[in-house]
Amino acid sequence: MEQEVERWYNKLWETKGARFIAAHRLELHEKLSVIAISLISVYIISLNLLVLFPVSKRSELFNNLNITYSTICLSILILVVSLIISSRNYKLRAEKYHECGRQIMRLHDKICLWKNSNYSPSSDEIEQISSEYLNVLDKYENHKRIDFLTFQANNLLHYKDISCKKLFWLKVKSLYFVQIIGIYLLPIFSPLILLII
Repeated sequence: MEQEVERWYNKLWETKGARFIAAHRLELHEKLSVIAISLISVYIISLNLLVLFPVSKRSELFNNLNITYSTICLSILILVVSLIISSRNYKLRAEKYHECGRQIMRLHDKICLWKNSNYSPSSDEIEQISSEYLNVLDKYENHKRIDFLTFQANNLLHYKDISCKKLFWLKVKSLYFVQIIGIYLLPIFSPLILLII
């Protein structure tokens, strides 16, 4: 029974950790999407303001027709992207992941009490934990693989089977950066890069 308690201890610890990381990931998506849309909107307004400068002082690329066409297309793009981001419900989903993590944490705390007091639970008590765990999982969306990998990278000492720990950590953190942060950097910085070029 001790092995079963240890198995549930680890399973609940990993799941709650991955759910909290998933909540953080979606909160980050929410923040970065608002920043990206706001900055791109500022770029569009700034581009529109170029028509106030005399045509002779502007490059041929920035003639009134090109500016008007570009701002209309970019405005439509912002509208579509805003609708897509809004439909992803990042904030609500983050709250649900967090609530799921908290419910699993309650089960994990029960297992911790058993472990720390050397209590040997009955098979019925283990079955009760299993049933409650499955009920919690049924109510919520599953986390993504990147969430579990990030959890592992944050707790490398616990995972003896990961051989090159530094390489694993670097790979996971790079993947997290590209998947979560990198997708917002392109629309934020590409207009600035185009101005420099």
